[in-house]
Amino acid sequence: MINVLFIAIEFAPVSTTGNFRSLKFVKYFRDFGINPIVITLDVDSASRIFAYAKVDYTLLEDLPEGTNIYRIPCGDLSKYYTNNIRRFLTIYFSTKDKIAEAWEKGVMNNIQGIIDKHKPEAILATLPPFSTGSLAVNISKTFNLPLIIDMRDGWSKWCLAPYGSWLHYYFTYREEKKLFKRADVITTVTDQLADIFRDSHNEINSDKFKVVTNGYDENLSFEDKIEVQAYQENKEYVIGYTGAFYYYPKGRRDMMLPWWKKRFHRIFQYSPVKEDWLYRSPYYFFKAVRMVLDNNPRINIKIKFIGEKPDWLEPMAAEFSLLENCQFGGVMPRNQMLKVQRSFDAFLCTSVKVIGNYDYVLASKTFDYLLLHKPLIGFVTEGAQREFIQDSGIGFICDPDNISESAQILEKIILGNYTMTPNIEFLSKFSRLKTAEKLAGLLKSVVR
Repeated sequence: MINVLFIAIEFAPVSTTGNFRSLKFVKYFRDFGINPIVITLDVDSASRIFAYAKVDYTLLEDLPEGTNIYRIPCGDLSKYYTNNIRRFLTIYFSTKDKIAEAWEKGVMNNIQGIIDKHKPEAILATLPPFSTGSLAVNISKTFNLPLIIDMRDGWSKWCLAPYGSWLHYYFTYREEKKLFKRADVITTVTDQLADIFRDSHNEINSDKFKVVTNGYDENLSFEDKIEVQAYQENKEYVIGYTGAFYYYPKGRRDMMLPWWKKRFHRIFQYSPVKEDWLYRSPYYFFKAVRMVLDNNPRINIKIKFIGEKPDWLEPMAAEFSLLENCQFGGVMPRNQMLKVQRSFDAFLCTSVKVIGNYDYVLASKTFDYLLLHKPLIGFVTEGAQREFIQDSGIGFICDPDNISESAQILEKIILGNYTMTPNIEFLSKFSRLKTAEKLAGLLKSVVR
């Protein structure tokens, strides 16, 4: 059994989206000869930093008995935001978050004892938060341990909003390059994201970048065919969506507005890629729903959202006169969420539009949806999410740029009376047992 130091700022029981990938690796690593020694935030610090996330102690039931977890308090982050000027300086002149910087003193005060006790042979660090990278490098250098960086998201080319200037992008890119050069292996979640990293850092050996996808936990146990019954007139047809959309109207406005129309302090904003996150929101889905309801009043559609409700969501629904069709369930523990999802008839999937390129995100929530054996309704652009839905055998693609056609497809999905043929061979690749086995193999490969 190889001991591995696993640095995961986001970890159970604080139920952030980012905690699940790490939690499931820890659940299965021992099956493949890896004993993870987890270093994470203490619960009080994590629930303060990730204030939107619930503390869900049932998540800890996934951990094998005797799992070593060191929960280390984080220093006070509020010192970086004591007033508006300090807040501006912190945000404007930073290339990454401040979490690991505030946490590093506590970690380094404890790390020698952890190393002496467990004698790890490698380090695995998961990002974001992106500040985790510099802390992991520091520990790797101090104790001469090989390092694997697990990139759950893009970094320098993840553009919810533009950078303050080209220099902001450049310094972030340089931080990313420095981290990747130091790492022995960089894993990430889709082929598309691995290609972006390879293209962005073509002087780094492309073999360093490996794909270890997200996945599903339980046994899918699909039948060869899934028969979808015909819709009963006026029966409520429930389409569900879980989690965040990552769409911020102000960020999109800054991204899409030409520089000559911006205020002076924003004219130097820069983005290495142009990503339209309105496509990640339910905007185009709402447009199609409105068209379906106008064309076929016999259909009764209910749209249920689970997760934190952004302030733009209700006005967006109201824009299409769909507010009465929407139900907002709020953030809930995972077990409760799965119970609510079982009542859904179908699940909505969306993706960002990358202008002139393809989207690299395959949302982890998609794998939760699979377990319910219900149709996936993909209002998705070219990229990872679209390819997965197409290949799954239980999904339908609705082009957000062709609402008329998408409304027709959506209506057919709701009316039912069709058969879905799950691509079991394809879907089996995403079992978390298999993804944990792959990452375990990579960890063993870097041990000196």
